[in-house]
Amino acid sequence: MLPLNLVSFKGTSTGKVTRLEWEVSHQTHTSTIQIERSLDGYVFETITTLPVSVAERYSYSTAQYENLVYYRLRMVDFDQFVSYSGIVKVTGNAETTTSFFINPNPVNGASKLVFAKPETAVLEVFNNTGEMVLQQKIFNQQQVPLKSNLLPTGSYLIVFTDNRGLRQVKRVVKL
Repeated sequence: MLPLNLVSFKGTSTGKVTRLEWEVSHQTHTSTIQIERSLDGYVFETITTLPVSVAERYSYSTAQYENLVYYRLRMVDFDQFVSYSGIVKVTGNAETTTSFFINPNPVNGASKLVFAKPETAVLEVFNNTGEMVLQQKIFNQQQVPLKSNLLPTGSYLIVFTDNRGLRQVKRVVKL
């Protein structure tokens, strides 16, 4: 038996907030609903776990990202059977986070990240399997050298998380 019947699932972007809403029916065997987020549509992380109540309508709000973000629901029943919703795409507002660019990109030797204004943030670099391979902390800087010498040849996602918790993602290629 499926954990529940998902009637609808949608996501909207409002200012600096992403709002997810869904409606369910027949949730008598459901234990929890987990909200998962992905920056690439493939590798998902759980951002929260909600207990199931008698409600048929649910909503959840989270900080908005600048780029396109993917969300899905992971529904777990009391026997630990799992089912997933379809994926909802939410596009953020480009004015919510600080912009940056990678110079040069593709990278072949030295490279740097350049920000529109001095930033305090965390940079995480993920390989094409979703594994974090590098993390850098930035303290009130406008240019930061990318430690590309530590990376083998390949394609990477750079996730920039500012001190407000807002994220921006860029792809970089190491030659």
